[in-house]
Amino acid sequence: MTFPMRIAIITHRFKRNEGQGRINYELARYLARMGYEIHLYAIGAEDDLKNMRSIYFHHIPVPNLPHIIENFIFMFFTVLKLSGNNYDILHITGAIIPHAYHINNCQFCHTAWKKVEDTVCYEGGIRGIYHRFFTSLNSHLEKLVYRKPGIVTAASGKIKRELIEYLGVNKERIYIVYNAVDTDEFTPVGRNESRRRILRELGLSEEDILILFMGDMRSKRKGAEFLLRAFQKIKDERMKLLLVGPRRGKYHRGIIKKLNLEDRVILTGFRRDTADIYRSSDIFVFPTLYEACSISVLEAMASGLSCVVSRETGTAEIMEDGVDGIILKNPGDVDEICEKIEFLAEHPEMRKSIGEKARLKAMQHKWEDMGRECEKLILGLK
Repeated sequence: MTFPMRIAIITHRFKRNEGQGRINYELARYLARMGYEIHLYAIGAEDDLKNMRSIYFHHIPVPNLPHIIENFIFMFFTVLKLSGNNYDILHITGAIIPHAYHINNCQFCHTAWKKVEDTVCYEGGIRGIYHRFFTSLNSHLEKLVYRKPGIVTAASGKIKRELIEYLGVNKERIYIVYNAVDTDEFTPVGRNESRRRILRELGLSEEDILILFMGDMRSKRKGAEFLLRAFQKIKDERMKLLLVGPRRGKYHRGIIKKLNLEDRVILTGFRRDTADIYRSSDIFVFPTLYEACSISVLEAMASGLSCVVSRETGTAEIMEDGVDGIILKNPGDVDEICEKIEFLAEHPEMRKSIGEKARLKAMQHKWEDMGRECEKLILGLK
């Protein structure tokens, strides 16, 4: 073993505004601060990471193409660049490369998701065919990669169970390491100022109750459509629904128009001021069909919001239903979603109490905590 220990981390991007990208960004930053020599193999990375003294960035040139093609190009050039380089620890994400590893961080089990995609979330047409092929391909790659020796960090108990059931990974190889949140960035402190600015920008009033969804709406998996259909049942005109994240413009605007919600739903697209948006809102709703451990939910909790979330996200495992969050039994049940939102809207004291306890729970899941857990596993291997 060399000193300082040389660690290579392989992922597509080390980006603060992407789920998987944020996880690996924070891990790389933590390990670099601890004195390890970190080598990043990726398409892109934040400048502050690349400028750290103990971090070396190895650019993988991948053109902007459909994800399937991008992934194979990334695999080819990454394996090529890795050849001849000996690292003390090779840390990868899922089936990103068909290569031996020391640690594999699992944020998604495509074999488990395939069962949901083929039934509850079936989508027709060319888009549906593409997504099902993409899922099947990743499912086969996962079966190959997870057969290799090495330990696996699962983002939740849900993911650990799926690795055992669907991919046959020995439970002794799996360690649960929950995702985390920056509780300094995502905080209720400054709520009044942020809320005034956001409400003014959106043309809303102080009396409005802001219901927030944050996620990639291009995927039906996130459940934005369920939320829209539930919101149609809510008659309180004070409630406004804010949908933040990438979307299929015409598709979602069409649903909103069909449901006659044009005056009560706001589509913002991608935003960089997400911390301000969280603390400006009143209730966070995330009826996802599948999620390892949602960072969006953790950010909402850290911001002091009452959260209504699907039991299908691993983040629900750290919640106590009715105490520091509300857990949906069935994310596709629009009546249940409607009922939970209306309950919180009608009981502001309960909403406040749940939000305060959610903040305390999020404080137990900081990025530094995740980094320390991963560091312990690394040291245990050596």
